[in-house]
Amino acid sequence: MKNFTIIFLFTLSAFTSAQDKGTMDFKSTIYDFGQVASGDKVQAVFTFTNNGKKSVKILNIQSTGDCISSEKTEKEIAVGESGQIKLTYDTNCEGPIRSTVTVFSDAENSAQALKLRGRVLPKS
Repeated sequence: MKNFTIIFLFTLSAFTSAQDKGTMDFKSTIYDFGQVASGDKVQAVFTFTNNGKKSVKILNIQSTGDCISSEKTEKEIAVGESGQIKLTYDTNCEGPIRSTVTVFSDAENSAQALKLRGRVLPKS
């Protein structure tokens, strides 16, 4: 019975602490550039709001490809505030755009996937 009580308290503690974190609620997690010309600079801006109970700090941003650079909100996002992640795609990488960028934070939803879609047309 003691083991059951300890496991129950541990589980309850973990559940309660997860609910006391901030959140990153994105307006959208997919951005479609459509068709873009090679050599153009294209940028996607992803906006999120912290609807949780504590502030949120973005820890890291990782990309699946070499054609993407990122810029993030550096300050902690307080409860009720919004932040942005700007992704720039290098259109010298011709062909389909099928990239995923993962945003790591100290939020309840600690890893968020953002997707870029589109096509870079070859130079004419």
